Amino acid sequence: MSKLQTSISSGTQTYEPVQVAALDVNLRHLYIGTWLLAALNVLHVLWFEVWLSFESPAEQAWATSVVCAHAVMGAAMLLLNPLLRWSYLRSSKPKWTYYVPESVVMLVLFWTVAVTTADIQQGLGLHAYQSACAAVAVVVLLRPWVAVLLLFTAGALLMVSLHLFSIDRAYLNSASVTVVTSTSLALLVSVLLWRRFVQTQLLQQELAQAHALMRQQQAELDTLATTDSLTGLLNRRALMQRAEIEFRRVKRDAVPLSLLLLDIDHFKRVNDQWGHPAGDAVLRQVAQLMRQAVRETDVVARLGGEEFVLLLPGASQAVAQQLAEQLRLHIAARSLSWPEPNEQQGAAMETGENTQVQSTQIQINISISIGVVCLPVGREADTDTLLNLADQALYRAKSLGRNRVEVALLV
Repeated sequence: MSKLQTSISSGTQTYEPVQVAALDVNLRHLYIGTWLLAALNVLHVLWFEVWLSFESPAEQAWATSVVCAHAVMGAAMLLLNPLLRWSYLRSSKPKWTYYVPESVVMLVLFWTVAVTTADIQQGLGLHAYQSACAAVAVVVLLRPWVAVLLLFTAGALLMVSLHLFSIDRAYLNSASVTVVTSTSLALLVSVLLWRRFVQTQLLQQELAQAHALMRQQQAELDTLATTDSLTGLLNRRALMQRAEIEFRRVKRDAVPLSLLLLDIDHFKRVNDQWGHPAGDAVLRQVAQLMRQAVRETDVVARLGGEEFVLLLPGASQAVAQQLAEQLRLHIAARSLSWPEPNEQQGAAMETGENTQVQSTQIQINISISIGVVCLPVGREADTDTLLNLADQALYRAKSLGRNRVEVALLV
């Protein structure tokens, strides 16, 4: 079962990203709501103090209590407003901020119960409580168990107030039904909105994960299309693409461009004598040594088989020839340690035994031959032309005994 299905079926199961998103929504809504509620409190104070007049002492006492309640609530909202704004704007929120929305909801509901209790003593309706329940259900995203706790506690307190201060039995029955209905409807709306929010958030998470996976797969496909899987160097296709870019660049900047074509001497002998895994290890070692020897702006690629290419933007023939000679000497001075197969290893492989067999380490010494060609400033040529000339120089190096550097001239 997916996370989305689990969350929807359980109703109360949430996840940290969902709670963080719900906290942001609640803080934003409550920040705006505190301004609106403070304005409503001010209007109530003005209405009862300026425009309304009461004759009986009981009505005057009730009006005074209502004015005091709205004045206190308005002041509380104005004090909470900066805290809500600060909490909302923080990118890393303290743990206690997760309890701020529930605390504000509890304050509003209990304050509404007190105001409604004062209204009950005057025989008025439950409009304040009904409005508060509706606002809480719509404005604040509450986890279902929190909504049950807060709404049912407020409803229970109001039911106690009804029984304490209500005299008329018909009014008591009607008001009790109204409290139960308002509380239940508010709870239903709150739970439905929470479930819909969780569903939306988890769908967005799954969509984001799918997009990330697609981007990763696309990057892997791009890598496979441009990279040699064995050595990690650019492949022939990527080399041709980079070469076109470098040709335009050297023409624009009026600088030379050199190309080195490398071939491992007697590579077939390595495969025949020590096996293809040893040959692959030799190819990887040569690729690593080439990467270490060149500049960041140089292009290193495996042309195919045991042939490699170095594209050197801005390098003259003398610089390219010097680099080729240094690379040749560096590779010739290195050897590859490789376990020598023996009869005991072969017997273990045939029987499938997973035993540790002592093997003798051999040193595989290799050398390379290099063909060099340079495209001087002011001359024009394409990649195939330079590769053909470098290949001719490489063939000449092979004919003259291998392990050497030969230079081809662009005529």
